[in-house]
Amino acid sequence: MGEARKFNAIDTIDQIFTAAKEKGIIHLSTEDESFNGREITLKGQKIINFGSCSYLGLELHPKLKQGVVDAVERFGTQYSSSRAYVSCGQYDELEEHLSTIFGGHAIVTPTTTLGHIASLPVLIGDNDAVLLDQQVHGSVQTAAQLLKPKGVTVELVKHSDMKALSRKIERLRKTHRRIWYMADGVYSMYGDYAPLPEIQALMEKYEELYFYVDDAHGMSWCGENGKGYVLSQMDLHRKMVLATSLNKAYASSGGVLVFPNKEWARRVRTCGATLIFSGPIQPPMLGAAIASAKVHLSDEITGLQEKLNRNIQLVNKTIKAHGLPLMAENDAPIFFLAAGLPRIAYNIISRMKKAGFFLNIAAYPAVPMKKGGVRFTITTHHTEADILAMTEALAYHYPRALAEEGSSIAEVYKDFKLRPSHLSLLGGGKNLQKKQNKFQVQYCQNIREISYRDWDGLFSNQGNYDWEGLLYLQETFSNNPEKENNWDFHYLIIKDQLGKIVLATFLTEALIKDDMFSEVSISAQVEERRKDDPYYLTSRALMMGSLATEGQHLYLDKQHPQWRQAVLTLTQKIRELQEASQAGSMLLRDFEAGADEELKSLLLDEGYIEMPMLDNNVVRNMDWQDIDEYIARLSKKGRISLRRDVLKQEDQFIVRHDKNVSEALKQHCYQLYLNVQEKALALNTFRQPEKLINNMFDHPNWDFIFLYIKEHLEQDKQALPVAVGMCYKSEKTYSPMILGMEYQYAESHNIYKQMLYRTVMRAKTAGFDNMKFGFGASQVKRRVGAEAVPTNAYIQLIDHFNQEELANMSVKG
Repeated sequence: MGEARKFNAIDTIDQIFTAAKEKGIIHLSTEDESFNGREITLKGQKIINFGSCSYLGLELHPKLKQGVVDAVERFGTQYSSSRAYVSCGQYDELEEHLSTIFGGHAIVTPTTTLGHIASLPVLIGDNDAVLLDQQVHGSVQTAAQLLKPKGVTVELVKHSDMKALSRKIERLRKTHRRIWYMADGVYSMYGDYAPLPEIQALMEKYEELYFYVDDAHGMSWCGENGKGYVLSQMDLHRKMVLATSLNKAYASSGGVLVFPNKEWARRVRTCGATLIFSGPIQPPMLGAAIASAKVHLSDEITGLQEKLNRNIQLVNKTIKAHGLPLMAENDAPIFFLAAGLPRIAYNIISRMKKAGFFLNIAAYPAVPMKKGGVRFTITTHHTEADILAMTEALAYHYPRALAEEGSSIAEVYKDFKLRPSHLSLLGGGKNLQKKQNKFQVQYCQNIREISYRDWDGLFSNQGNYDWEGLLYLQETFSNNPEKENNWDFHYLIIKDQLGKIVLATFLTEALIKDDMFSEVSISAQVEERRKDDPYYLTSRALMMGSLATEGQHLYLDKQHPQWRQAVLTLTQKIRELQEASQAGSMLLRDFEAGADEELKSLLLDEGYIEMPMLDNNVVRNMDWQDIDEYIARLSKKGRISLRRDVLKQEDQFIVRHDKNVSEALKQHCYQLYLNVQEKALALNTFRQPEKLINNMFDHPNWDFIFLYIKEHLEQDKQALPVAVGMCYKSEKTYSPMILGMEYQYAESHNIYKQMLYRTVMRAKTAGFDNMKFGFGASQVKRRVGAEAVPTNAYIQLIDHFNQEELANMSVKG
């Protein structure tokens, strides 16, 4: 009954990356005629580069450059043939060297990503399961999607959560042959390590558990002969496959797969799709890779590792001395400085660029929306002076950027759950003050504390959230046995110094189904799991409006010169409420799509993502004089549909509105609602309590439309209605909020269309000019005169795990 405009992750990434590009932070190009490893030129400015992943500086090593030159002279620029036919002989030499380095059976692939795509479909059987660490590299996640058409179970595990991993293993081992846990050795954003001792212990405990690890960022700078972080901590396990990159510290091109036995290597080499159909690494870069392998197998690699380690320890020492919030303090050359919202990270990056240092932005989708920051890397090219100057600049600009954006170092430590260290050492930061806005802010949790006149002056024409409507909802969604039906209400009115209202809204905090806006096919799968676990993939959300209201929940005076500051005051209050409640998401709804680009831009800077919702349907200008004029205003298809499916059967029904009904009829109304609710997966919500409907009978603003089949009443005066509509009457707007019906009569009597028509007639008879017709079913509602209004929401996820799990779900069939 609903047509959802599907959420498009590409649109979200486009919003975020476009904003970063416009700020001059990403999609940049160097202007240098040659590189020295330390510096790059961007827009005419020579700056020190702290964004390179060539950690050992081998890209400028004379032996690697000579390896390229020699290979070009001997073999030309390319050898164009599938490796299934003939490989350039350089491959044999390179794979032999790499097998020695790793102590396993190495296969070289065109890229690490193509290596994953080659190996996973071959290694993993139809009756295997895959558990992806939440932060495993996107290339592994992409390759894992190829397994789903075979029916392979693919699920997520919270990042490095070994208890969660154990629980999933216990569940899946009962029905699956092998369980593959996939993780990174060194994670590319935060620079943290996989908990390898715990993973190894689990492999020993569970024979079904296998380990697939991408150590791209651990390669070369760590371990004997540069074999990487993972193999520096554990031997190549018999149930383990290692993938790594030759593009980073190794400084050439391609990827490597390392297997514990010849048979796995042979099978992937023979059957891996990208080893059959993809082009090979070309001779010049094979020459560089062979030269790099020889460096790795020499004593020289140890000296390079030691030099890098000295730089890393210097960074750790100075960052700690300055009290900057580092996410992971270890021996990896990747550093992540916590910041918070994207706009804070943008500010820091821009300041550092002006100061002469290039650092990377770390923002959604690479990290959670509210957990953005500054990522930088260290190489052997950096001098001690470079590092000291960069960290000194960070210590100066970091607290100032926070203050400009309304945050503080203390808030960052709290938001990221970090332990404060040497806060007083932040250069000048202790004297910086956050921006303050001079507003009168009224906040409360009960509508009774809000002036009836103030509230209804803003919202009386919006639907069922006028003052009386909210009082009804407060009383209905409290003291219920089901936790999902107990809501906390939050009211906010922001006035300027003269007492003029600039912004007003209300929010509710409630338990929601995380698949509320997912595709119907996904929700159907989730509901199957909920038969055994009713609260599977659910979380608390803080949302503008409520699950029982729809419409423009935000009053905002855009003519007021301080409207932007008022919105920022609202988002700050929402953050405070989220921190107190530990809600997993914050949802601002319902906004007409494309209607306010200024507000959209402001909310995007605050870390919210625009997300499409179901269309909101409205009937406007109900000033027609009679049924003929009403029909004449409909579209041609609407006139045909009304005459054929509704008016032709009109005399088969009897409509009643009397609210003085029996308890049996009240219970029947609730059952009719459940009939619809159980099928409404396009907007998947918990069933609401029976007293929601029972209380309507006693409330003067609620109106009922009971639809009876005339023949049933003629046969039995106690016959029950086949459909019921529950509608709220505000000052000028009639709002159908709940529909219940008997589906056995849906097709034979066109009950749904009949109810839509009767609802329009009831609103007109009751003297209303406008009607809010609810979300979804826009095509059918258009036939009776409704206009579909595309509607968006803005969402900020605090815990991304459930949404990532939904996105990862296998859609079978």
